[in-house]
Amino acid sequence: METQLNQTLDNSKTSHAMPMLSDYMDYRLFLADFYHAKKAQTRLSIRPYTYSIFSASAVINSPNYLKLIIDAKRIVSLDMVGKFA
Repeated sequence: METQLNQTLDNSKTSHAMPMLSDYMDYRLFLADFYHAKKAQTRLSIRPYTYSIFSASAVINSPNYLKLIIDAKRIVSLDMVGKFA
């Protein structure tokens, strides 16, 4: 699935549409698609989107926290929901 998403993002040179939360029933899939869309949008930037950038913008101390959430190794606690929103 991730390979297909990466190929889709690589093939769409002009459109990097952000996913709509209302289209998802699984927040992990939304977060993964959001991350990959942001990464595709910024891939030619001086500083492409990374887990560290996400963490910094959400004021999360662990740069790897988003990846752990997406990989189902952590859950989003009630305290963290607002940061992810």
